[in-house]
Amino acid sequence: MASPPRLRPASRARRAATGAGLGVLAALLAFGLGALGPLRDLEGRLTDLRTRLLADPGRADPRLLIVQVEDADLDWAQRELSLAWPWDLEANAAIVELVADAGAAALVVDVLHLDRGAGPGDLPAAAADLSDAERQRRELEALIAQSYGAALARLPSAVGLLLTDTPAYDVGVRRTLAEGRRAIEAATAPRGLVRAGADYPVLGVLEGARRVGFVNALPDPDGIVRRMAVVGWRAEVPYPSLAAAAAGLVKDAPVRIDDDAIHLGDARQALMEDGTFLLNFRAAGRGAYERLSAARLLQWAYARAQGAGVPPEARAALSGRIVVWGVNVKGAEDVIPTPVAESQDGPEVQATALDNLLRGDGRVRAPAGVERLLLVMLLAALGAGARGTRRRGYVHALPLAGLVGVAAAATWAFEAGVAWTLTAPAAGLFLLWGFLLAAQLLTEGRRNRWLEGTFGLYLNPAVIERLKQDPSLLALGGREREVTILFSDIEGFTGQSERLSPERLVALLNEYLTQHADAVLAEGGVLDKFIGDAVMAFYGEPIPRADHALAACRTALAVRDRLPGLERLWRAAGLGPLRVRFGLNTGRVVVGNMGSRQRFSYTAMGDAVNLASRLEGANRFFGTTILVGERTREALGDAVLTRPIARLRVKGKTEPVGVFEALALADGAPEPLRALCAAYGRAHAALRADDLEAARAALEEAQAQHPGDGPTRWLVDLLEGLAQGRRERPWDGTFTLDAK
Repeated sequence: MASPPRLRPASRARRAATGAGLGVLAALLAFGLGALGPLRDLEGRLTDLRTRLLADPGRADPRLLIVQVEDADLDWAQRELSLAWPWDLEANAAIVELVADAGAAALVVDVLHLDRGAGPGDLPAAAADLSDAERQRRELEALIAQSYGAALARLPSAVGLLLTDTPAYDVGVRRTLAEGRRAIEAATAPRGLVRAGADYPVLGVLEGARRVGFVNALPDPDGIVRRMAVVGWRAEVPYPSLAAAAAGLVKDAPVRIDDDAIHLGDARQALMEDGTFLLNFRAAGRGAYERLSAARLLQWAYARAQGAGVPPEARAALSGRIVVWGVNVKGAEDVIPTPVAESQDGPEVQATALDNLLRGDGRVRAPAGVERLLLVMLLAALGAGARGTRRRGYVHALPLAGLVGVAAAATWAFEAGVAWTLTAPAAGLFLLWGFLLAAQLLTEGRRNRWLEGTFGLYLNPAVIERLKQDPSLLALGGREREVTILFSDIEGFTGQSERLSPERLVALLNEYLTQHADAVLAEGGVLDKFIGDAVMAFYGEPIPRADHALAACRTALAVRDRLPGLERLWRAAGLGPLRVRFGLNTGRVVVGNMGSRQRFSYTAMGDAVNLASRLEGANRFFGTTILVGERTREALGDAVLTRPIARLRVKGKTEPVGVFEALALADGAPEPLRALCAAYGRAHAALRADDLEAARAALEEAQAQHPGDGPTRWLVDLLEGLAQGRRERPWDGTFTLDAK
């Protein structure tokens, strides 16, 4: 066996030079590694960690007050004021009037007012061809929007717009007015955020707002929002962000932006090359800024509107405050993933950006060129120090000391407002340690050659495939699952629609289908298809859930309860009453991509689907609105107030299935409705028991409580048929549906 080669010891200077060279090589490799996705994501997580660790609620501006409309506020307004969502602009105007009278310093409206309140001359060209009724409605809404704008004009207010490449509300008159509300000087500003157009608020809002600003969030590649842009461009026109516009209001100064900073009176915030800064969050979640319930604000506003004046507690809560107004309700969520929360409220992010701009303590990333130069110098010095000495422990100690020093310095710099990269120095130090160790082992002879080979492989790792697409996701076919299917249809729509022009027909139908679709999506359902005025949806896939029957029933009840608002438009168009029928059924179906290889859709198929469709049509025989199958009724349990109808034998089936009418959610169902159900239930049971007198008495009670009730009338007719011998006694509860 050959003896290991002897390595001639090098001079200290040569060893130091070799170590410095290894340090430079490690730095160069670290730069390349830092650009890879995994290390880039890790850098983001380290930034998030520092953000959370250094978050200081004590630095939050005490003037900032968040008022966010939430589901609990909607429930209160509906219950106490009979005010349905979305609240009309009169309610918004009353709230703003209260905020102004209570002495608020400024109002930041983090809500996009794009359509509601738009007058005929304020609409996109595609929507400007209005019927007389729609024109009158639009003119009335525009007047209301003007009153809202007049309220906004009573205090310094900034409202939001959206920069976008696919604008729907980039209307000339709005754009002209918005450009006059920018108050920005940005001749040399960065052009990191450029969009072809913008969605502008309605004229009434723009006329009252003192300034406008965009609300765009800029997520990093991993989806986390860590930075905020202060200037964005609509083509060649610069706009400030909503936070920057609000900061200018508070400072009573124009927004001046140059290539490395934003200036707001005596406040200055440094910017990165793309015109953004890293948000300096004060606390996680909702812990930074005081909040005021939107319901409480609405209560005070109504009291003021009724002549009670501004309540003392309202003045105490609002005087001198910078109010950030937003909305975060089911179906209109405004949540943003940030370093301090997976779902941060949008107004909280806007308040953080505004706070940073007022204080000038937002953070910026260190210039890449400076970072690279310092890293090369650091690693070269550490490499020279470790190789220049004969102490073997320095190979481990110096890179470790460098890592600790870099972490400490980066934390101090982060607190001072500069975010230094951590992954590249850490990777470089790790590589340097590896290089130094390899160089040391090479000088020790043959026993280290295996490590040399391993180290070479380590320095040149093969490309590891991270993600693989699953071909079965695109394959035709499906899987069997239990779901709840919903079918709905407008009663008599085909006949009524013949009286309308195609344009008016489409407008009315779209308004209805939009609200119906919103209700389906709000409950997590899948919109399977629209068939004219009919809707099919299902619940429980692709994300399994135990309460899919209840979700479907809540959808039907929500659509039914919204019909009075739509019926006003219906009648204005000269149509009759708006009645919608629903069929709900639960069962096992095949769910998946169905169709041809060229064209397919995600849908559900099976007998349970067919039965749901039959139940929708069966409503007309019983005078019901929402019919649910027996499996659905069992799944609903006590959560929904229901009543039995019949054991229905549909066409093509021999076995009857129990069907029930869903009337309301049990929690909060009115007492008269419960009394009707009780009387109806007694009548139904009496008919099944062939006790016609008891059934007659119970039906008279039900008719007295709710005249005109469809199922009650159906039972009355059934009773007369039994009494006069037209039907076979005793009634076994079945009803044969001969038609679809």
